[in-house]
Amino acid sequence: MASNSQLLAAAISEITNNLTVTYEDYLLRRNQEPSNRFKELSIDALHQAYLVGGAVNCDETIRQSTVDVSQTDDDDALTDLTTTPTVPPVASPASPPISNDPPVNIHVRTLTGANITIYTPLSTSIAYFKQLVEQKTGVSSQQQRIIFAGKQLDDDRTLVSYKIEEDYSLHMVPRLSAAPQTINYIHADHLDPPYDFDFTNTVDTYRKFMRGAYEYKRPCGWKRIALKVLNAYGSDNTWLGITTTRGFRYESNATEWPVSYHGTGKFEDRTISEDAHQACVDKNKQFNFGHGIYTTPDPEVAEKYAKVFEFEGVEYKVLIQNRVNPNTLVRITKEESGVAEYWIVPNGQDVRPYGICVKKVS
Repeated sequence: MASNSQLLAAAISEITNNLTVTYEDYLLRRNQEPSNRFKELSIDALHQAYLVGGAVNCDETIRQSTVDVSQTDDDDALTDLTTTPTVPPVASPASPPISNDPPVNIHVRTLTGANITIYTPLSTSIAYFKQLVEQKTGVSSQQQRIIFAGKQLDDDRTLVSYKIEEDYSLHMVPRLSAAPQTINYIHADHLDPPYDFDFTNTVDTYRKFMRGAYEYKRPCGWKRIALKVLNAYGSDNTWLGITTTRGFRYESNATEWPVSYHGTGKFEDRTISEDAHQACVDKNKQFNFGHGIYTTPDPEVAEKYAKVFEFEGVEYKVLIQNRVNPNTLVRITKEESGVAEYWIVPNGQDVRPYGICVKKVS
């Protein structure tokens, strides 16, 4: 029978298209293979890099000052709806910026949790920015995907065209290559086995659960693998509904963040962001921001976008279970969209993962 850590490693391998192994496997293999082939995976960096971002139906005044980007890579983990971008002039995509604006610090985080700082003007093209990242990390610019707020940045655009400002944080995800892959491993310290929960045979028909001011639809039919998140975002754990210790409970804290889910795949060739955006366009629902991170409080809706992976001959689906900042959350009810309930926030930092859910494919 597959262990939770084995299922998690297989699920993350599918999400990232990069082999990921358990900590136990890493300990067994590290003395048999080159040590530089293994990298510890940062769960938070993984989550931020694979949030599902997309265009938001904003009013015309905001739309004129907002630019969205289309997915240009073969990988379908990140997809965006597009509007026609206005691109500031640059000498050529891979050349240094030609403007006289002062350089600023831009932070870059990798899937292994490494942080680097690039000092460059905001008029820098993404292509040239990748060259600067290469100088710091050794990862070829051709093998990089730069991610910001759940979307992949296009080489021909500039930092400023994405509304990136000083001290913003981006994520760098390597592309697949023919060279020997780096093997990611999940350190045991990132997991919280006492709070794993098997909802496979759970049915919530007569009881309603709450997290903060929103209904919590538990992932019935799924097995949740808990991430260690206590004190992960500082000592204030009220977003989890607790102050000192984590535990199972039926009651809710009024100040805690509500629960949502998202998958990183597609349903009928569309991501959750594309479907939710289209529903908002159809209903002419408008917002005061032009790009957002999309999730849903309903695991049955999120399941449509779940990626499928195989382990030991059995197929599974995978979802990410999150907490969402209620202070920035924009709720699109099922009645408003005519399709399903969607939640949108303008910032990836307002979505925090605390569990990975897996389920056997029927």
